[in-house]
Amino acid sequence: MPRTPEVLARRLAEQIDTDLAKLRDHIQETLARLQKAGLVGRDEATGQYKYLNEKERGIEEEIVAFIQDLGSGIGVAKRRATDLLKQRVSTRAKWGKFKITLGKSGLIPFSLTLDDETITSHGEIVIRLSSPLANPEIEAIEQGNMARGTKGRVIWWVAGEDTTLLDKLKRLEALDKVPERSKWKNDRSDGTLRTLQEKDKERAGLEAHVAGLLESCLRNGRLYYAGEVTDLDRKKEIKGIAADFVTTVAGHLYTRFPIADRAFDKRHIPTYLKTGTRSLDRLDPELGLFDAQGHLIRSSPLVETVFDELQRRKDEDLDLDGKALTEHFENIPFGWPDACLRLVLAAMFRGGALYLESPDSDQPVYEIASLEWRPSSPDRRSFAGHDSSPPQVA
Repeated sequence: MPRTPEVLARRLAEQIDTDLAKLRDHIQETLARLQKAGLVGRDEATGQYKYLNEKERGIEEEIVAFIQDLGSGIGVAKRRATDLLKQRVSTRAKWGKFKITLGKSGLIPFSLTLDDETITSHGEIVIRLSSPLANPEIEAIEQGNMARGTKGRVIWWVAGEDTTLLDKLKRLEALDKVPERSKWKNDRSDGTLRTLQEKDKERAGLEAHVAGLLESCLRNGRLYYAGEVTDLDRKKEIKGIAADFVTTVAGHLYTRFPIADRAFDKRHIPTYLKTGTRSLDRLDPELGLFDAQGHLIRSSPLVETVFDELQRRKDEDLDLDGKALTEHFENIPFGWPDACLRLVLAAMFRGGALYLESPDSDQPVYEIASLEWRPSSPDRRSFAGHDSSPPQVA
């Protein structure tokens, strides 16, 4: 039977019409006095009470004294909260591996910070979490959000509050520190060992409970993004909330993503680079790379965009290797999948719009027939532009 005031009130009611709420409050007051006197203990995670034996009263008195010595304890509580948020809430699983899907094949990473500490920094869109005890500068957040408007890349996520959180974090600190004192650690009596086991069990349960409270505060928080504000209602999981709002912000920023948001098969990349391949227009028809005669369509939005970037890089003497191109087209305003870019480059090489340069040779490769295709070799991911000689790709 759960040892809570609610259950005890039902068990102690003597009449059918007993005012259970009033009886519960009286029981709660009595238990609080007993707890203060050191006769009963309360499990903060479950809300249950229990009578304490002599050993239990001794360690509970030290725990209470430890908590009192903490004073406000805000510093200790914030550190505990931060550790739990990092270990149990800010995980890859809870945040969808810090990526969101965009369109048919886009995969957009986002960065995450917790109270200005970086959790992951791989995306151009940034979610800045403020924990329940962080006390963020809301006025500065509002100004920053409105100033950037729909072109803003930051999502400010301010956690909601929980009035019980501070006390529970302070007790968690006490349950961690007091049992480690030599007085208890060196006592190998059966009673002390059982008491320490109970306290360790309480600490583990309270830690999981507080982690749940912290996550609940986030799911009940407020978001500032793209010039707008939204209050959350705990209905969605963390991953779903992040996906919704990062997708909204990405829609304002990745304005050239729709060009590449079409069905394609990355397994066709080596197929384009085989001399015997015919009917090129049937390989990835949605991309519109080749006409019925097998000629590259230079005015195709994908081909034209890639060619213009290659030419710009050639004119400005910038890197033309595959890594540089991938980074350019995966960033704002494109967000193109890496496989799509590689497929378009393969098609452009097949269509004579560019040539390849290998780092181990000074001879450019213009023709499919002279290319030794090695799909696992990173040296074949370098490209160039097209003038009297086509663009080079390293």
